[in-house]
Amino acid sequence: MKEYYVSYEQAVALKRLGFAERTTYEYTEIVEDSGREEWDEDEQRMMFIEDINYYPKLCLDQAAAWMRDCKVIDIEPRVWLVGNKREYRPYIMPPKCKDYIAYPPEESYEQALSAGIDKALELLGKEVKE
Repeated sequence: MKEYYVSYEQAVALKRLGFAERTTYEYTEIVEDSGREEWDEDEQRMMFIEDINYYPKLCLDQAAAWMRDCKVIDIEPRVWLVGNKREYRPYIMPPKCKDYIAYPPEESYEQALSAGIDKALELLGKEVKE
């Protein structure tokens, strides 16, 4: 069974919103060469220390669960049968909202979940800025 992970952009936004748990996999970004040197015992040589940012690479369902548990925002992909074709539409229930917000359909459940996460991150990002 294939696992579907959040994108790098989603991982950066999740960390900015407070996701701080360690994950098995992480996206890394080398910020800059710090200019500091350190002796590497294994390689027996001097090496430069780099400043690195780590971002959580977690499964889509884990990201949705964290958003539900910690940010009180629900993401629910729903399947619709249109003609003889399935469409997956992301629905989001933001905090303090009395009804879901529907977004355009996607071709797969995973794409709808990812699109829902994107929209939820947008909504939560607006709250952080205010």
